[in-house]
Amino acid sequence: MRISQLFDKHNTSKILLLVLLVFSFCPSLLNGQITWNKRYGVPGNGHPEVARSVEVVEDGYVVFFLDENADQTNRNNVMKLDLNGDSVFTKSWSVSPNTYYLGWMDPVDQTEAGEFVLGGGFRDTINYACLTKWNSELDTLWTRKIGNPLNWTVGRDAVELADGTIALVGYSDIDNLNLQIMVALFESNGDHIWTNYYGDLESDEDYGFALAEMPGDGIYIGGAKELNLGGNNAPRIIKIDYEGEMMWDMTYDDFEHNSGWAVPLVMSNDEILFGAAEFDSEVGMTDYEVTRLIRIDPEFGSIIWENTYGEPNENQGTFNVKEDYSNYIILSGSQHNETGQARGFARKIAPDGTQIWERGFQYSDILGSLHYNFDTEPTPDGGYVGCGYMITLPPEPNSPSQDIWVYKLDSMGCFVPGCGVGVEEFRRKEGLMKIGPNPVANGDLLNVYISELASLQAHSLAIYDAQGRMVKKIQVHGGDSTIIIPIDGFETGIYMINLERNNQVLESERLIIQ
Repeated sequence: MRISQLFDKHNTSKILLLVLLVFSFCPSLLNGQITWNKRYGVPGNGHPEVARSVEVVEDGYVVFFLDENADQTNRNNVMKLDLNGDSVFTKSWSVSPNTYYLGWMDPVDQTEAGEFVLGGGFRDTINYACLTKWNSELDTLWTRKIGNPLNWTVGRDAVELADGTIALVGYSDIDNLNLQIMVALFESNGDHIWTNYYGDLESDEDYGFALAEMPGDGIYIGGAKELNLGGNNAPRIIKIDYEGEMMWDMTYDDFEHNSGWAVPLVMSNDEILFGAAEFDSEVGMTDYEVTRLIRIDPEFGSIIWENTYGEPNENQGTFNVKEDYSNYIILSGSQHNETGQARGFARKIAPDGTQIWERGFQYSDILGSLHYNFDTEPTPDGGYVGCGYMITLPPEPNSPSQDIWVYKLDSMGCFVPGCGVGVEEFRRKEGLMKIGPNPVANGDLLNVYISELASLQAHSLAIYDAQGRMVKKIQVHGGDSTIIIPIDGFETGIYMINLERNNQVLESERLIIQ
C-alpha cells in the first residue's frame, strides 16, 4: 500500500489502521523514536541473501528476501520483525530445482485488505514473470506465471490498484529481438485480464521497473530506454489507461550522459514525480552520478521542475521515491563513499524540490564493506525503515559474507538521535560526538555519531575501561558519519569513549555496558 493511496482513498478502515499504527508506536513517541541497525544471516556461510522489500504492519515489519540454495537456485522467503527489529519468524515458499526470485526494487505492495502481492520471476527452462499473493498471516494464497515458452520474461513490480485489480510490470523479448516493456492486469483472485507490451522492437531495449497509479486517471510505468547498443539508459515514463492503451510515452534524455531508470511517485495531492540518477562525470570506467528528482505534468509528461542533489558518487543508484507521513518526499538508494565503501543513502525533499537533509548509512565500518539499499518505507512515528543486503570483506572472519540488512531511522534519518542538527548547534548543545544507545547491552551495536567538524580534527575513536585501559580503537576517516561498533565480549561496567588526535582528547562520553 502506497502512502498516496491511503490519502487518496479516504477509506475509513485505512484511517483506523493508521490510528492503530500510530498508537502501536506510542512508546517510541513518548520516549524518543525507536532506531536500530541490524544484520540477519550467518556470516561466512556461503549462502547469499538479498532483501528487496519491506512493508510496515501494525506490530512491526515484513521483509521479503531471497537466498541461494546449495544447487545455486534461489528460494523466496518472508521474515516478520517486531518493532525493535527482532525476528519473529521466517517462512519460505519456493524450493529447487526451480528458481523463484523477487523483483528488483520494492516489488511488494500491501493491499487494501492487509494482504501482499509480489512481482518477480520463475525460472524453469526459461524465465517467466511471476505474480504471487499472500494473506496477512504471510501464507501463500496463489501464484500466477506470465510468459511464453519460446521467450524470456521478467517481472519487476506489482501494485494493487484502487479498484482491487493488480498490475504487474516487467519486460520480455516477445519476438526474440529487443526487450519490450510488459504490463499485465489481474483480478484480485489472480485471474488474468490482459497483457500489453510497449516499446520499439527494432531500435532499442525497453525496461519496465516500477508502477504507480493515480486513481481514476491512469497507470504510470517507470523504466528506462536504451539509447545505444550495450550503452546508456535514459529514464522513461509511460502513461496507460485501465485497458492498457498508451496515453503518452516520454524519455528524459535531455542531458549529456544518461543513467538508470525512472521510479514514479503519485503524491497525495495528485502531483506526479519521478526519481532517477544523473551522470555527472567519468573517471576511467567508473561513472559518478547525482540524484535527480523531476515533477512532470500528468496530462502530457512534460517537465514542470527538476532538481539534482548531493555530491557525485560512484555508481549511485536511486532505487526508490516515496511520500512520507509529513507529505514530504524521501529519495533513497545506494552509493559509494569517500573510503570506497558502498552505503545506503536517503534524502528528504520538500514538495517544492528543496532538500531538507541528506544521510548516508551502513551497518559495518570495515573498510571495503558493501551495503545496498533496495527499499525505504515511511513509518507512522515519523521515521523510516529500509532493507537491502550487506557484504563484509576481510578482516572479518570467514568473510566475505552476504546477509540481509534492515534498519530503522528516526525522522531526521539518523540512527543516533540528534545527528541531524547543524555542526555549530551540535557543538554548542550536544558536543562534537553523540552515542547511542547508552546504556548498551552486550551483543548489540553502539552507534557513535561524529560531526563533520570533529571528523576533520580527530584521528581515532578509543574506548577505555574503568581502569583506564584502552580496549578498542577505531580510525576516523572523515566526513559527517556514524561509526557502528559491535559490543561483544565487553565486561559489564562503565567505560569512556574518546575522540582523539595525537593522543589528545577532543571529546569524551561516559558509556555504560550492561
